[in-house]
Amino acid sequence: MTRDRIVTAMALVALAALVRLPYHDWLSFGFATCGLLVLGLALGFGRLRPRLILLFAAYVLLLAGMARLADSPRLFLGLPVAASLLLYGIWPLPLLAALLYGLVFRSSVLPDDKLEQFLAAYGRRERRP
Repeated sequence: MTRDRIVTAMALVALAALVRLPYHDWLSFGFATCGLLVLGLALGFGRLRPRLILLFAAYVLLLAGMARLADSPRLFLGLPVAASLLLYGIWPLPLLAALLYGLVFRSSVLPDDKLEQFLAAYGRRERRP
């Protein structure tokens, strides 16, 4: 998926979220928000990677679990089950995305050849007297 397609997909997902907004459909809005997050990460990576698709799947499963367990009276670690999925599941996932980005940055996002090209084109230039 090229960067142009990723940006187009982000625009379409944002439009879908805005269309659903007046209906107070928080679940589809949540799916769209997670889609925007993962597509934004794909934009940083330069393409949609299988690990990002797995990250999106984790978000979708946690959101679906929250929707299914919203009326459950059970508690998990002192919180209602749906809230515990949010706090203990969805909240830490961006940390996983940041770690993934940090691990592959030098090899995939900005390898040495791209860095040298960037510095040659935009690096500091010496001032001439």
